[in-house]
Amino acid sequence: MRIRSTTVDRHAFPVDEWALVEVGEGQSSDPHDTLFAISNGVFGVRTPISAENVGASSTLIVNRFHETFDITYPEDAFGLARTGQSLVPGPDLSRVDIEIDEHRYQINSAKWVRRLDFKTGSLERVFQLSLRSGATAVITQIAFVSQVTPHLAFHKWTVEVPDSHESHRVSITMHVRHIAGDDPPGDSDDPRQGRRFSGEDAPKCDLDTTQSGLVSRITTRRSQQQLTTELRSEATQCEASIDVATPINGHLTIQGVASPKQPFSASTVLSVSTSSVGSSSQQDHNDSTTIAGFDEAFEEHQRAIDEFWSRADISVDGNPGAQQLLRWHLFQLFQASPTIDRLGISAKGQTALGYDGHYFWDTEMFMLPFLAHIAPERAQRLLNIRHDMLPEARTRAATMSQKGALFPWRTLNGEEASAYYPAGTAQYHINADISWAVERYVSVNGDHDFASVAGTEIAVETARMWADFAFEDADGQWHLHGVTGPDEYSAVVDDNAYTNVMAAQNLRFAARMAQATTHPSLHVSPNEINRWLHIAERLVIPFDGDRGIYAQDAHFLSRRRWELADIPEDQHPLLLHLHPLVIYRHQLIKQADVVLALLLAPDAFQQDALLETFRYYEDVTTGDSSLSAAIQAAAAATVGEMETANEHFDQALFLDLANTHGNTADGVHLANSGGIWNAIVIGMAGISFGVNGIKIAPTGWCIGDEMSMRLPIRSSLLELTIRKEGTTVHLHAGEPISLITQQGEVSVDKTPIFVPAVFPSAFQRG
Repeated sequence: MRIRSTTVDRHAFPVDEWALVEVGEGQSSDPHDTLFAISNGVFGVRTPISAENVGASSTLIVNRFHETFDITYPEDAFGLARTGQSLVPGPDLSRVDIEIDEHRYQINSAKWVRRLDFKTGSLERVFQLSLRSGATAVITQIAFVSQVTPHLAFHKWTVEVPDSHESHRVSITMHVRHIAGDDPPGDSDDPRQGRRFSGEDAPKCDLDTTQSGLVSRITTRRSQQQLTTELRSEATQCEASIDVATPINGHLTIQGVASPKQPFSASTVLSVSTSSVGSSSQQDHNDSTTIAGFDEAFEEHQRAIDEFWSRADISVDGNPGAQQLLRWHLFQLFQASPTIDRLGISAKGQTALGYDGHYFWDTEMFMLPFLAHIAPERAQRLLNIRHDMLPEARTRAATMSQKGALFPWRTLNGEEASAYYPAGTAQYHINADISWAVERYVSVNGDHDFASVAGTEIAVETARMWADFAFEDADGQWHLHGVTGPDEYSAVVDDNAYTNVMAAQNLRFAARMAQATTHPSLHVSPNEINRWLHIAERLVIPFDGDRGIYAQDAHFLSRRRWELADIPEDQHPLLLHLHPLVIYRHQLIKQADVVLALLLAPDAFQQDALLETFRYYEDVTTGDSSLSAAIQAAAAATVGEMETANEHFDQALFLDLANTHGNTADGVHLANSGGIWNAIVIGMAGISFGVNGIKIAPTGWCIGDEMSMRLPIRSSLLELTIRKEGTTVHLHAGEPISLITQQGEVSVDKTPIFVPAVFPSAFQRG
């Protein structure tokens, strides 16, 4: 297990349990700009503090607005992904000029404080400028991306000079800048970064003025998508203009007076919409009467945020630093989730352009469980977009010589966009992950309408792929060969334990769904269902009897071991410093693989092998993936390794704030945020979902003196109080619900029920 430093300068980032605060002077840094990005699942805004055009590629990020391009292979082969997809950034809106009494001041040289307020879902930036007169001007900007009106963001500017007895003429100029077609494409070899389009591949950009603002139109050349962005102000003194020398750039200036009794105040609204070229835009940009003012819009937005926290908040008593970061992670999951249909969640949300804005398994396995409980309507949107992609998934399965459907490893439009198939297409477990997410959503919400149509179709078509892909040996055992599991440092292997376990669960779930619902277009026969169940019971889970542990795959334990202590720290992540074959030949793990399977499907394994299996893989896991720490934390707690659980959880909490993976500039690690919530629910509270019902087995792990949270399940809202000695559960609202404890089944109602920890000695040792 590698431990990275999670030291944070608490003078620059003071602890505030309901906000992330940074105190600075001069230019801000790219990783820190990511931390303060605001979004609503449709689009997001970054606000770097800089005089340079550094934000041109990533200050306005719009979900699924992308360009396509040909993937070129030096040596070609049948069935490789042919067309890449990558997000195209919107215009850069980060530069702001301030003039007071006709003298221009640079905010990038000012002292400033920025505050991401979790309670209001807004960003506040306060700048202090020393005026030529000796007085100090305080400029405050409050911004939010609406959680109610998906295509709108609002800004309010206030300027006051508190130590002056005079009035001051104020001018605020906001710039709209576009990427020039001759900008270099970038020279980074880091596959985690997003693609930059230049030259003939760069989008076409146009800029027009209106009576109260600027309208930008960005049109992609191949995908034929158009992004329309309007920045407008209703200020009395407002002027928009376009640069003569560079007509794709312009600026909007608002003016006024800051007097001793009345600070200057003005607001702007940013509207964003996408469309296919030649079709109608999603929003009419000329109808200003449809847009509420700042205060009215903020009130509506605040109600949505209040509703979120009434269901999502997790309070930590006795650990304010962890409390602050936990709420930051929860807020990230909410603001990344789509507020409209036909959108998913990319690995980075709308905080930056990392991983080209693609949708991965991160959504279903790490983020969806949180949303299924806290914001089920948003969770359903994520599953609906997968259902929309079924035609492409069927085509992909046929390309791979399989029946049923095979979902792409990474995508925006439903087509496979992963050019490196050993760590892409070979990750067939994406099928089982999506089916698992459907099962979890239905279990949590009892959404029979979704289950009977879209849910059943996803489960059945993915099961058909497994049934066609699996094969039987002479001993009657079934195998899945030539796949890559979650651990991308072991590629194209036989009988990956995680894949086999999850495939079996996929087959069983599809059988139950097909038996329970009538979906005539699928034509599921009793013989097909019986075949699924037969395969599920006989899929091999590799086990090493000599060591008493489960093998990650059929050959993993036979590979050469490379001790983590012998690998120089500057060689991580290994994927950037070693040829893939060098990594594949060793017992080196990028992220939790079989350990994740232990967590998700403990009943599939011998209970007396769980501890030793966890310990073995703990020593060979590099943690090069941001998806690993939270999972390892939860798994450690379920086997009674509380000190290890704390170490991993600390790594997960601070991953972005301390920039421990060195790529926070490319976006928030949202799967890690989801993993943290899962670690609390599974690893601390001990909640799990099975065919027979909801189980609760607290582990005795708690990161504070006490933690409390609400957990919506179907028509019940549970209140959990987590302590090291166990978890207390009572019904906060709704219908009574049954839970399965080690002592048997109990009904939870208004009378609190205490469930003791499974490992009571663990916290006594600590």
